[in-house]
Amino acid sequence: MEPNLFSVLFNKTISTVIALGTLFYSSVTGVSPRMSEVQINARGSMVTVSVQILDSFSPDFDQILSSGMEVKLHYRIQLINQDSPLRAVETRSLTKTLTYSLLDHSYQVQDSRNSRSERELSLNEAKLRWTRIGDLPLVRFDDLKPNSRYLVSVTAWLDKVQVMGKEDPLNLLVYWNGIKPEGTSRPFTRDLLTQ
Repeated sequence: MEPNLFSVLFNKTISTVIALGTLFYSSVTGVSPRMSEVQINARGSMVTVSVQILDSFSPDFDQILSSGMEVKLHYRIQLINQDSPLRAVETRSLTKTLTYSLLDHSYQVQDSRNSRSERELSLNEAKLRWTRIGDLPLVRFDDLKPNSRYLVSVTAWLDKVQVMGKEDPLNLLVYWNGIKPEGTSRPFTRDLLTQ
C-alpha cells in the first residue's frame, strides 16, 4: 500500500514541477540534437541500418525521463533510390519507449520491433539504448537493383506527453529546440555492399 501512495505523491510532485517549469517555453533549457552518419551493412541476406542520436539530453529533459511517464521516441527509416526521380522504395517505422520505474528505481527501454524490453538500466544506459539503432533490418539484399544508387535517411522525433495538472499536452520537442534530427548514409550500390 505504501509504495502505491508514494508513487501517487511522487507523480503529482513531478507533474507539478514539470507543469510549472514548462508554463513558459522560454524557461526550458533545450539542446540541439544531431544524428550520426547512418551506417549501412550487409548482414547475411539483409541490409541493416545503424545510427545514434547525439547531444540530445539536458538536466531538464533528464527530469522528464525520471518522472515515471512513458516517453516515446519515433524513428522513420527510408531507403531512397537516387535514380531519377528520387523516391523512397522502403520505409520502416520504429518506436522506442523509455520509462522509469518508481518502485525499482531503474529504467527500461521497450522497442516496438519486438515485445522484449531492456530492464533495470541506469539512466545513462537507458538513454544510450533509447537513442541508438543497431543493425535494424531494412531490406533484403536481393531486392536492391544491381545498377541503382541508394541512400538511407533516418528522422527522429518525440511524442507529446500529457502532464497531470496541465490541460494541453507537453511538446517534448521543446527540449530539443524544436529539432527533429535527421541523418543520411553515404550513397551506395549493391556492389559496394559486397566489397
